[in-house]
Amino acid sequence: MINFKELENICASLIVLAFFLPWVDLGFISFSGYSLPNLVNSVGSIAQAFDENIQSSNYKIYLVYIVPLLACLVLFFNYLNKPVKNISLASGLVNIIGFVYHLITQSDGSISMYGIGIWITLLASIIMILSTLGYIKKTL
Repeated sequence: MINFKELENICASLIVLAFFLPWVDLGFISFSGYSLPNLVNSVGSIAQAFDENIQSSNYKIYLVYIVPLLACLVLFFNYLNKPVKNISLASGLVNIIGFVYHLITQSDGSISMYGIGIWITLLASIIMILSTLGYIKKTL
């Protein structure tokens, strides 16, 4: 049984939940982490219609599915009573590194377009890492 009094499990559950909340918020429309690959492919198809030299698919966007997958692995390993330290660290670090990479390379440092889902994911990832490393008490 999964012990939801452990901070890693709470954070992993929050990461999975936040994946379906708005990650990109443009004011009049927002997109969840789940819908980002469809958005990028749609924009790529429109761009390709106007210019034949543009690729319509950017397969790197599908890496966003690693976010909930690693969080689910944390929950699954905990369910099997296996050690979750490495998976928890990987889950938190991948999320933080991915956010910082996108912040630097794609958004030019502007954080106004990020929705609540990405902030919950980032906060839960930081707490998960700190809890795994022992800086925060693991059980509530």
